[in-house]
Amino acid sequence: MRFVRSVFGSLLVFIGLIATVVVLPTGLVTAGDLISRFDNDPSTVMPREIPVREIELAFVGSVAAMWVGLRYGRRLVRGRRSTVLFLRRFGYRGSMEAVTFAVVRTVGKSWRLVTLDDAAIASVGVAPMSRVVFGIGSRVARTAMSTGRAVLASFRWTVIGAVLVLGVQLAQVQMYSNWGRAVRDGTFDTYAAVVFSLLEGRIPVGYFALTLPGLFAVLATVVAFGLGAMFVVFAALLLAVPFSGVLMLVSSSADALRQAEAARTRAIRHSEEVASAVTAVTEQGRQTFAPRLVVLTVATAVWQQSVSELARVTSASIIDISEPTEHLLWEMEELDRVCPSRSIIIGEHARVTRWVPGNDVTPGISSLDARFAARLEGRDVLAYSTDRAGMRRFARALHGTLLDIADGPAR
Repeated sequence: MRFVRSVFGSLLVFIGLIATVVVLPTGLVTAGDLISRFDNDPSTVMPREIPVREIELAFVGSVAAMWVGLRYGRRLVRGRRSTVLFLRRFGYRGSMEAVTFAVVRTVGKSWRLVTLDDAAIASVGVAPMSRVVFGIGSRVARTAMSTGRAVLASFRWTVIGAVLVLGVQLAQVQMYSNWGRAVRDGTFDTYAAVVFSLLEGRIPVGYFALTLPGLFAVLATVVAFGLGAMFVVFAALLLAVPFSGVLMLVSSSADALRQAEAARTRAIRHSEEVASAVTAVTEQGRQTFAPRLVVLTVATAVWQQSVSELARVTSASIIDISEPTEHLLWEMEELDRVCPSRSIIIGEHARVTRWVPGNDVTPGISSLDARFAARLEGRDVLAYSTDRAGMRRFARALHGTLLDIADGPAR
């Protein structure tokens, strides 16, 4: 169903983008017709050859298609996303590998995970395909704008350079009062020949030299090419006007993608920052582009407060019990208190078997392990292994377990 929603949503987005191309020209005709209705000047009336009514209908239809396609198409592509809290012992790599694999392969499509930081787990950003597509679009747009600015700047400075060369030549003639000689030896004829050669479409290569007329010929040639490049830029701008909606969408999506990549990590140093960080993480998870695994660097003094606040607002919680500690035991008790029906217990297969009833290791169990065993009584534990096949099975099982948990924000 998610695949069907993604395909249908992508089709709606495509229709919405096509509609943006139609909106501008039909909107101009519609605006002109509305102006002519309130203007008594007969010259403003649309010619009979223009099918005004059909164009106005196309405008209304394209606006509706654009709004529906872009609004609801993006929602279908994005799907319903929820935030999931992931707790594990700091420094333990087994759960880090298994859960990160699940985030990339299955879980990250519908859920956004948030975990506390010990500098051992890496955040996971936006899907690579989104980064590639919108990254290319953003780079193309920036390259086009930079090229246009470079063309305008080079044209301006080469014109100034050519004028300065001509001014130096005039000042030189004026300084020595040799106007007659300048006319006789053809000094200004060279400048005129350069201009006429360019007007005829020929490059005045024969006049290039380390003299003032030769430098003018070089600069004038650059000005001519710059003028042609400016016409190309203006033509491209005119052609891009109908696609302004597409360009705006690509630009805004690229900005949102950069913001999502920057939001992969966040620091919580004081208790006053807990609420704002929790709100930012949950709101970011609902955006079109959002990091799939957010890592929060939390100070020890606000660790328990952060866990409690995140457990309240997230749709589910995942806790790894492979290496039991007093902190993990407190987290289990807190999750049972805050979200008893929305927590998933996971553990490395080789490590959690000691709590299985009838296991040979059970008689020698420690006091902490015994408390964990009592807390796990009657609970399902989703076991994983760190080999490739085991992580694939775990990714599918975790995805199915999350589907079984009621989706939506916590009460």
